[in-house]
Amino acid sequence: MKRSIRLINEAHADMNPVAPCNPFGGLTRLKAAERKLSDIHFLVDKEVEELALRMDTIQQEAEKFQRQLDYQAASIASIDEYNLTSIDRRMTEIDGQIKLFAEKLHENLQKHISTYEQHVASIDIQTSKICTRADFDKLADEVYTALTSVDDSQDRHKDENGQRP
Repeated sequence: MKRSIRLINEAHADMNPVAPCNPFGGLTRLKAAERKLSDIHFLVDKEVEELALRMDTIQQEAEKFQRQLDYQAASIASIDEYNLTSIDRRMTEIDGQIKLFAEKLHENLQKHISTYEQHVASIDIQTSKICTRADFDKLADEVYTALTSVDDSQDRHKDENGQRP
């Protein structure tokens, strides 16, 4: 009977989801998965913040150019065509740069989202094999019940054969 309890306790220690992943790191499997997930979130959030900052800067530059154009149109009654064409060409270049930036931003975000989804899927696969405390307790109860019934049947068998003192 004592042997059965010892085996159950050893099995409990081996299958415990909060047991360390490795003897040197001290991290539990669940904590390691959570840390990896938070690292992924941090990288994606950082990239999104950088891209949003760049987008704000370009938007401010576009507004600055628009204010400059509005000021020139209001203050100067006669603008020669060459300057207007030049300003229009410049705004077209800025619009092209904004479109290019938006496309690159979209591509980068899609790339990070797909990488993030792959990381999440791999973490889901890794964590799906981890038993919950309730699952483990149920399994331990089943093992304990099975071992107890085997011990009881052996005790009955010995009693029937007269082998007990």
